[in-house]
Amino acid sequence: MVGLENAAMATSGVYRKFKVDENGAKYSHIINAKTGYPSKTNILSVSVIAPTCAVADAYATAFKAMGVEKVTGFLKAHPELKVYFIYEDEEKLLKTLSLNDFP
Repeated sequence: MVGLENAAMATSGVYRKFKVDENGAKYSHIINAKTGYPSKTNILSVSVIAPTCAVADAYATAFKAMGVEKVTGFLKAHPELKVYFIYEDEEKLLKTLSLNDFP
C-alpha cells in the first residue's frame, strides 16, 4: 500500500491486453507518438506519483512508450515525479525499478 498526501498515483500497463507477433514481440494499446504505431517495449507497467492524478496518468502513459532509459534521464530534471517500473529483462524474467524515491 502506498500512502499519499497532496499527491496522486496512476498506473499504465499492458500486462492484460496485448498481442504477440510471430517474433515474440508484444504490442499494446499504447501508441508511440513518433511512429503512430503501438509501442513495442519490454515494460509491463509504469506507476507514477505526481501532484495531480491527471499529471500522473499522462506521465504513466508517456513513460510506457518512452522506455526505461529515456525516462531515467528525463527524471533527473523532474524530481517531483516518482516512478515504479515492472518490466521483462532479456531472459523474460520480471524485474522492477524504483526511481526518484518511489515508496
